Amino acid sequence: KPSPTTGYPGTAGLYASARGGTGNCMRAENNFCSGIAGEPAVAGGTFLTDFSPDATVWYKFTAPATGEVLISAYNDPNSLGDQIDLQLALYESDNGLCSGTLVPIKAEYNVGSFDEDMTVKCLNPGQTYWLMVDGSGLNTRGYFEVQVKAVPATQSGPANDDICNATNMTYPASIGASTTLSNQTNRCATIQNIYPSPTTFTADADVWYKFTTPNTTGPHAVEVNVTSGLPWPFGDAMDPQIALYKMNPTSGPCATSFNLVDDQYSAAGLPFSETMEFHCLEPNTTYYLMVDGSGLNEQGNFNVSVKRINPHPLATNDNICNVGTTTV
Repeated sequence: KPSPTTGYPGTAGLYASARGGTGNCMRAENNFCSGIAGEPAVAGGTFLTDFSPDATVWYKFTAPATGEVLISAYNDPNSLGDQIDLQLALYESDNGLCSGTLVPIKAEYNVGSFDEDMTVKCLNPGQTYWLMVDGSGLNTRGYFEVQVKAVPATQSGPANDDICNATNMTYPASIGASTTLSNQTNRCATIQNIYPSPTTFTADADVWYKFTTPNTTGPHAVEVNVTSGLPWPFGDAMDPQIALYKMNPTSGPCATSFNLVDDQYSAAGLPFSETMEFHCLEPNTTYYLMVDGSGLNEQGNFNVSVKRINPHPLATNDNICNVGTTTV
């Protein structure tokens, strides 16, 4: 159980030892007598690879200059007779210390092999990360070896990870017309703190798009649709969540703060697809669209479209001076 002052007790640093090439590893570790009280939830993988912890032990390492590692865990490497069906999860801390809130990055559990490999991309070089090693209900406790190996970077974050570098989408010219961008991704995306959090979901790996409404009499309205494919192992889908913002102030270069217009995540709806209408949009205003992935599948590929639709009519008594007289 984590201590409020020191975090997770018994967290071991990985130390140098050779196995199958350069890297950091250790021999004949075990998770006997370990528990799970007060430990963080596992997330960051897919609904097939996330798991419920049973008997966890912890390690930490500093991310290499490449920002990418291969984590390998080996069941009972010295044939001591106590086998373990290994499960892995990686976390970062919101304050850089083990006493902070641990935020899940990735998890891995593949049925059919007691060994486990997990490649983690887009880590911040020099940052400390915490590794959970667990055993499944099939074989919960036993001996293992774990290795964290620096590997060449194979992926970087998307350019529109930054709200101020949002990908431009042309506002549709007429009612019923759409602008669509295909083969988009939020893999290796991060989150910022210059915009308010959505009200219906927690941002995990958001990317950004923007469009500007025409300088004609408003209001304007759009329907945003984000669709993905099938999840691993059948595809590379993400389960989309969407939110719309506008700058504060609304003119000039990218602002230091943004106002939330509206957001949506339909947890009970069709997975890997999200559709939302945004009404009462102001004329000649740039809006910023967040596309994020839920905990079901946080990162993957998707298509995004903005369709111009008929706006809701303006209320005639929106202005106090336009209130008509009613005889009682």
